[in-house]
Amino acid sequence: MPVDQAASVGELATSLPGALRAFDDLRIDYCCSGTRSLADACRAEGVAVGDVVARIEQAAEVAPVVDAVWLFRPLAALVAHIVSHYHAFTRKELARLRSLVAELQESGDTRWPELRKLATLLAELENEMIPHMVKEERILFPYVIELEARARSGNPRPHIDLQANENPLRVMMQEHRHADGTLRQIRRACADFVTPEGATPAIADLYDSLERLERTLHHHVHLESNVLFRRAIELERG
Repeated sequence: MPVDQAASVGELATSLPGALRAFDDLRIDYCCSGTRSLADACRAEGVAVGDVVARIEQAAEVAPVVDAVWLFRPLAALVAHIVSHYHAFTRKELARLRSLVAELQESGDTRWPELRKLATLLAELENEMIPHMVKEERILFPYVIELEARARSGNPRPHIDLQANENPLRVMMQEHRHADGTLRQIRRACADFVTPEGATPAIADLYDSLERLERTLHHHVHLESNVLFRRAIELERG
């Protein structure tokens, strides 16, 4: 399938084999700024469109389309997937990483000055993400499920105007952007997650885990912003 430079990066990440991996590798924001066209995103990041297209085509040889199924499956199923897979992972991994950094700090090894900064940033990310996920699970997701159920049954749809200022969806997307900013700070503190020379197994695990956390959270936010929320807005509009 040819790569349409006018298509949004969110659409490409959802439907095109290789796009998700290419965007992750090239650090093109497809989750919080998923509505930008590929051409615009490349200009913003200072990356040649041709290089991105080539990377997508190369990755497509081994990368399946992982998200296209969620364009058609019930929103209730997508919500269940996000909660059971991404929310569960985020809660567990943030707690594990916080504990790992604390243990490394307590070891007294002074070769890793970035640990102090990482401890602060991980605490900030955890303080952002845990309440964020609770609000999604208690407020926004139940509304989306009810919206879909009423639409299918032909009953009057609940209406809170998902795009209005200060509405839950808007608040969630603002929080996504804030969390992404914290992830960028973590990346900078770890020099793009390049494992330091002479790293102990624990430090190597920390760097690998932080990069995996970043990729997983990007995918998590992408599924919400570019698939779940977009479909919910379309459903609300009727």
